[in-house]
Amino acid sequence: MVPAFTDAQWLQRRRLFAAFSLFALFSLLSEANHGPNEWTRFDRRVADALHAHAGTSPATVALFRGFTTLGNFEVLSAIGLAVLAFLLWRRLWRMALIWAVTLEGAGLLNLWLKGWFGRARPTFADPIIVAGGLSFPSGHAMNGLVVYGMLAYLLTRASPSPRRRVAIRFSCGALIAGVGISRIYLGAHWLSDVIAGWTVGTAWLLMAVALTHGVVHGPRSKVQGPKP
Repeated sequence: MVPAFTDAQWLQRRRLFAAFSLFALFSLLSEANHGPNEWTRFDRRVADALHAHAGTSPATVALFRGFTTLGNFEVLSAIGLAVLAFLLWRRLWRMALIWAVTLEGAGLLNLWLKGWFGRARPTFADPIIVAGGLSFPSGHAMNGLVVYGMLAYLLTRASPSPRRRVAIRFSCGALIAGVGISRIYLGAHWLSDVIAGWTVGTAWLLMAVALTHGVVHGPRSKVQGPKP
């Protein structure tokens, strides 16, 4: 007899399926690291076009400098510590642990992937910014998506207002997009670096959300049981 799954269980399985599908997509994007090909040529064309535009638009450069700051290690670390302190203050021990593991795990995974692929960053004769380290996948794009995405998830669950939930998702989505695009526009990353960062970051976030539902919300519902 085939077991019947609840809506919540089906949702969990869809999250995990989407996460593994995104990891598969990431493996395709990694082809950008295997010598000259269509990926690398397209990356170069996009990088050159945006760099040329940046040279004529100081206002746009200033805008994207602001976005890229929001994806810096120091800013994301400050947000991560602030949220962790709040969760500990509220004695939400399991959620605090998942938050910490999700953020730290994303950072370590990104460093490992950069070391594995070893892709160099874009170079220009007159760079707008100079970034150190390796390029693929983008740490700003990946870690920014995980931090702001997980923050949006926590805030929307705590908000009773549908309009507020929409505003939270839109604001965090705009931050994620702005941070990623800024890395391409300012010449710190190739386009494929940022797409790869978003892809693996989304997969990691989906797994964290699935873990949250299984560890935090699932056990609580079982303990409470049906109301008399």
